Amino acid sequence: MHGYYQRLMVRRIIWQVYHFFLVSLVFWLLFAGGLGTTSSWFGQSWIPGDLTRRIFVFLTSFILFLRWGLTNFYLLKRTMPWNEIIVVCIELSLIHTAYAILGGQGAKPVGIVEFLGVGLFVIGSYLNTGSEIIRSQWKKDPKNTGKIYDQGLFKYSMHINYFGDAVWSTGMALIAGSIWIFLVPFYMSCGFIFLHIPRLDKHLKERYGHQYDEYAGKTKKFIPFIY
Repeated sequence: MHGYYQRLMVRRIIWQVYHFFLVSLVFWLLFAGGLGTTSSWFGQSWIPGDLTRRIFVFLTSFILFLRWGLTNFYLLKRTMPWNEIIVVCIELSLIHTAYAILGGQGAKPVGIVEFLGVGLFVIGSYLNTGSEIIRSQWKKDPKNTGKIYDQGLFKYSMHINYFGDAVWSTGMALIAGSIWIFLVPFYMSCGFIFLHIPRLDKHLKERYGHQYDEYAGKTKKFIPFIY
């Protein structure tokens, strides 16, 4: 058992170290000449844009790093196989670098759209991480052993944490000010709806049986009050 937890911790540390590297890359791109250097590799001319926008881009990337660290070391109880870690690292690489490159070039001063993006980022972060923290505390109570969690934010959506991912990534797209970044929340939402949610629902059905049926019968899958 000791060896199992040791291997698990090594994987999580590697994942978090790589994520820190990505956030450092974002900082280099936005504030240390990285945009100009990188653009020359591709025969382009990427000029740093509005400073406030670049600060927003970096701060949201850094907060995302902190939130994933909390999930990685505190909230995530299951083992992550190496293939899943690799896929997540690739996805994070694309999200951070595309966000920094496209958002970092935005010359237009930030306005109401970007502040709306900040609001969505905060709300989505709470829906994702806040809901997980509350659920984790509920599961620690021995009297809840064997029960499906259908309280808190999860009473509005069976997968409110996934919906939170879609919300905060939409907020990041608004902050970046590039239509191409909207491919990120679109890709994530499709992955949740067509892959992750069906797979997780199958697991919940097998584990909780009629509890799952009752929960699914009264609760939306993904978007509260809608779907």
